[in-house]
Amino acid sequence: MKKKEEEDEDPDKDLKVEHVDGKIAPKHYKTMTLAVLNGAIATTPGGYVWFPIPVESARILANSIEIDSYIGHESTAKTLAKLLERPIEYNRTELRQEVGQMALVFKLKQRAPEGVILSKREVEEIGYELLIGYRLV
Repeated sequence: MKKKEEEDEDPDKDLKVEHVDGKIAPKHYKTMTLAVLNGAIATTPGGYVWFPIPVESARILANSIEIDSYIGHESTAKTLAKLLERPIEYNRTELRQEVGQMALVFKLKQRAPEGVILSKREVEEIGYELLIGYRLV
């Protein structure tokens, strides 16, 4: 009986991995959602890791897992939907990122002027990069 209790209290349970289609994925991969953001921000106190990700890899990821969009600008949502080849909702709600939850970030290469809402064309002219990250603790 002690072993079952120890498994339930495992502080590293979110860090456990399994093989999924020949790739390593977190154990909770099948129930996890991918948060889609338009900024690499700490949504909740904790430790985060962010890495650049190629568009092709982001597309594969976004089309193989359920996503929750937190994209707060319609032009960004449209640009990202085109890149990922799937609908991305415009949604101004806040994310409280859970430990182990992955996030895909659409990050402009330069900051827009204060109070300016960029068009889809302007977003593409400024340029952007995609980041993948997750909350460690």
